[in-house]
Amino acid sequence: MKHEKAFELWRALVECDSHTYDVAGVEAAQSIFEAAMFDLGFNVQSAPAASDTYASHRVYSHPESRGKTLALVGHMDTVFPSEMGFHGFKVDEKAQKVFGPGVLDMKGGLAVIVGALSQLNSDTRAKCSVVVVSEEEVGSPDSRALFQALAPKMQAALVFEGGRDQDAIVVSRKGSMNVHVKTRGIAAHAGNDYESGASAIHALALLIPEIEGWTNLEAGTTVNVGTIHGGSAKNTVPEEAECVIDIRLSSQEEEERILDLMQNLAESWSSRQRSARVRDVSIEVELGPRRPLLTPSDASLELAAVYGRCAAQCNLGSGLAPLQGGGSDANLLAAHGIPVIDGLGPYGKGFHSTREWASTASFDKRIDALSLFLTQYKA
Repeated sequence: MKHEKAFELWRALVECDSHTYDVAGVEAAQSIFEAAMFDLGFNVQSAPAASDTYASHRVYSHPESRGKTLALVGHMDTVFPSEMGFHGFKVDEKAQKVFGPGVLDMKGGLAVIVGALSQLNSDTRAKCSVVVVSEEEVGSPDSRALFQALAPKMQAALVFEGGRDQDAIVVSRKGSMNVHVKTRGIAAHAGNDYESGASAIHALALLIPEIEGWTNLEAGTTVNVGTIHGGSAKNTVPEEAECVIDIRLSSQEEEERILDLMQNLAESWSSRQRSARVRDVSIEVELGPRRPLLTPSDASLELAAVYGRCAAQCNLGSGLAPLQGGGSDANLLAAHGIPVIDGLGPYGKGFHSTREWASTASFDKRIDALSLFLTQYKA
């Protein structure tokens, strides 16, 4: 490896499991990154989450910084709970790939930041600040307040999610919504008192096809019921059930359509003709964290052009990626008027799956491209 020290940081971060809700694991991984940033002369501010659900966020600043900075942004959490059994950092030297939880999304990007900063002198490092949040994978419900507070101090932002095909730079992403639908029925003994019960699970099962029917692929809207929970025992008519829905949107008009459908779902439930099995079930629709659309501003496109020229000099692609279905913290930063580009981590595949891998050749090139860009960037 060309950038061996950064590669070893990558390994250490991946080997430290850090699922979003594993607060101790995320804190441990944050501490590993923190030590690397201390070695580069950066100061750290720990930003505690508003509740103990999430680990603390980190904001790194250089003591010689003056005025607004270029923010280098990433997240430390992954989507892999420890009980999944997906652990470790595995290297396939022949294929030039590494495998492991978060190797692509996005601990590789975090190691790229450190690798690039380590190539620079103090004056160039002083152009930058670094922000690492702890709960991006669940929509950044806590750290969005931190981004709002930091936005006036940012001149622009680079986000280090995993790289795309042909190394394309991400400047546009769909907006997203998280929605909970909860049903509440009447518990009863399933053998002795079946008819007295009202099944929350049965009602939820009837609603799910309707909810997923809100999908409009032509308009770029997808609606996915990702998890369901309910019931207490097989011989009890279930009193409660819920599902969590992920919605991706490519336009403001589609967002308004979905919001209307959500409201109508709750309002119309009581008036629907329902079987005895669910007649006494009530429903609740709760809107969770939302990400606005990421659409490129002129300043973001200029930022992409400057970075793209540096990428091309390092034998990377330099074009713009098509609209991305996944959201990131770039959506939140752009909403505050910050010029932002994304997808600047190493290339790979298998996002959010145990097949996740990243390219070691791309890792080296991304460090070189970022180093060159930061040397040329005028803060």
